[in-house]
Amino acid sequence: MRNLKFRAKSLDNNIMVYFSLYEITNYFPGDDVFYVGNIPFKVGSEKQYTGLKDKNGKEIYEGDIVHYRYDYRGGDNWEVAWGYDGWGLKRGERETGDDNCFDDPHYNDWEQTEVIGNIYSNPELLK
Repeated sequence: MRNLKFRAKSLDNNIMVYFSLYEITNYFPGDDVFYVGNIPFKVGSEKQYTGLKDKNGKEIYEGDIVHYRYDYRGGDNWEVAWGYDGWGLKRGERETGDDNCFDDPHYNDWEQTEVIGNIYSNPELLK
């Protein structure tokens, strides 16, 4: 059985913590906050490890921003998100309700991407 890994930014936005489900403490269904050790996090801010790595061997998490160079002309920045039936690259803004923004829900060329940030620390990379 695979150990699921997650990442979340603390409520005070000072630190990014990587953890497994077994490390979550002080959470009860319906709570707005969960803890890893004594560090509080907002429920829903946790992002799952995809099991994939970029071209540099860096782990790719949901919510990461990756750069994909698709040909000699350049490339684009994308958010990694769960698609229709697997991990995919997302362009749209959640706030606008643009949910049909997946380039390809069957995207599988992860070795050509490079993690350049995440939606918490670098949202400007998606603009």
